[in-house]
Amino acid sequence: MLTFGIYTVEQYARARAKRPLSGASVSYGLLKIGDNPTEQEISRFEDISLIFCTSNGTRRTTCRQRMQDVDAATLELLQRCHQQRADLLMQDRGASSCLTSAEFAGCFFRAFPYANLEASDRLLWVFRISLAKGKTYIIEPDGEPLQYISPPFVVSLNAYKRERSPLRRIIAAQGKRLFRQLG
Repeated sequence: MLTFGIYTVEQYARARAKRPLSGASVSYGLLKIGDNPTEQEISRFEDISLIFCTSNGTRRTTCRQRMQDVDAATLELLQRCHQQRADLLMQDRGASSCLTSAEFAGCFFRAFPYANLEASDRLLWVFRISLAKGKTYIIEPDGEPLQYISPPFVVSLNAYKRERSPLRRIIAAQGKRLFRQLG
């Protein structure tokens, strides 16, 4: 079956209402949300994060309240060992989308208002390169291309997420060739 792609918020909303997104060709550009996101934007971000695949094949599979019991135990231990005014620094490396870090931060900062929390990952954001006629690339900060959007298609340029359809492979090959020419 030929599949096109989901590259607008409206397409995402229609597709999500019909079925889960696993395996769908969803533009990572839809991960972009504002500073004060709505519940719909947060939900879209979390859904797409579950199918997101970096150029090295890493996936960001996490969900809300996944570490709730660990957070409670950690906080209890910290409160036994440190005073509320302690100047603590908590670091989360390999934080993926930072969802679990953000959830822990809520209770951590209430218990330790002078504390700091750093969360980082190899990849916390992606960039969008927009070209004429709606053609778009989604790339990692180091310039590694992840997706090529050539409406109505969204194709993966990731070696770990190879396209199955011959037509989609041709479009991906064209996207890779055009990307090299941008350099």
